[in-house]
Amino acid sequence: MYTQTLLFLGAKHADYLTIKLLKKTTFANYDNNMDKNSATSGVLQTQNRFEFGIGSISLFALLVMVFIMGLVKIYSFDLGFHLKSAEWMLHNKKFIYTDAFSYGSDGHANYDMQWLYQLLVFFLYKMGQPVLVIVNALLITFSIALTWFRFSKYSTTVPAYIKACLFALMALFFVQPLTFEIRPHVFSWIYLNLIMLVLESYKKGKYKSIFFLPVIMLFWVNTHSLSILGLVTIGIYNVGLYFENKQIEKRLLLFSGFALGAFLINPYFVDGLLFPFKQFGLISGNGLTKSYIGEFHSPFSIKEIEALGKYYFTNPLLLIHLSAIIVIVCLLRSIIQKKYTDTLLMAAYLFILNLGIKNYGYYLMVCLPLTTRYITNWLELRLIAKQKIKTSSSQKKKKQPGKYAYNSKF
Repeated sequence: MYTQTLLFLGAKHADYLTIKLLKKTTFANYDNNMDKNSATSGVLQTQNRFEFGIGSISLFALLVMVFIMGLVKIYSFDLGFHLKSAEWMLHNKKFIYTDAFSYGSDGHANYDMQWLYQLLVFFLYKMGQPVLVIVNALLITFSIALTWFRFSKYSTTVPAYIKACLFALMALFFVQPLTFEIRPHVFSWIYLNLIMLVLESYKKGKYKSIFFLPVIMLFWVNTHSLSILGLVTIGIYNVGLYFENKQIEKRLLLFSGFALGAFLINPYFVDGLLFPFKQFGLISGNGLTKSYIGEFHSPFSIKEIEALGKYYFTNPLLLIHLSAIIVIVCLLRSIIQKKYTDTLLMAAYLFILNLGIKNYGYYLMVCLPLTTRYITNWLELRLIAKQKIKTSSSQKKKKQPGKYAYNSKF
């Protein structure tokens, strides 16, 4: 009995020591693993911060550059006309319906579609010329920021910092020929971005965003006569989505009608809707007005290149031509991928750019996010193809027997 008791106590003591040893080993392994995991996570966190930092810095530097480029002396010949128009409206407390400022045109119909812009510019000018210049630079910077925001909504497996750096590089290239003049075009760039943002959100399934279309068009039509580009863009989306989905987008068509109705809410009603078409006839023909006004000249004219001579290679016109080549390549890729909305958008705004170099800003706002997206898509496909090659080669190596592999025949 005594011997059995000793054996029992010995066994219990051995069990106790074994459990204690196991606990000690387990916790030691756990601590080692924790150290390794924490070290790995620390490296990953540092890497992620570094990558996030590169992307953020590149975007921030881009926007700062655009803002600084916008801080230029007032050189717009149209500014005096806008200020005088605003002063006349405030003094007479009514809209302008006849031309009272141009010699020889007194009494002729005048469609002052940018009355809202003129009043805003007038109040900013009264606060001081530096305020007007700074606000104009901020508005242009905001329009470029909107192009980034639209592009950032594009989902891809490419890391976010690469997306940001690629966009900043493309924007740096596209922005150089942009003019920073104080004109209503600056607001039109913002409105065009907002229209594109709404339509792109709708295409991705966010159908409630379509409610903003008439509101944006209401403000745009009373800010600038080129608000007709909003209706053109909406029309392109209707046609493009029809070809992509093989059916009419009834909701989009309905709100396109509301946007057209909002376009009529201007001081000139139907005449305000027809006026942009008169402008189109003015800049699309070969009349004296187009031949004598430089901003109405096509950037793709051979005469423009010949006039520059050797200075063409240091002129922004070269960058416009290079950007057009990139857009055409992306346009062809969109046809292959059957993304007809993108195809029509790039083709339409290339045509609008061809009508006059003054339209470059609209071309940039539409084509910069689109071309960067197609370049990102190409990069993504390249990365996927490389990964597949690596995976297949590693699988082949695993299947091959080693030098001293067991032979079943022996």
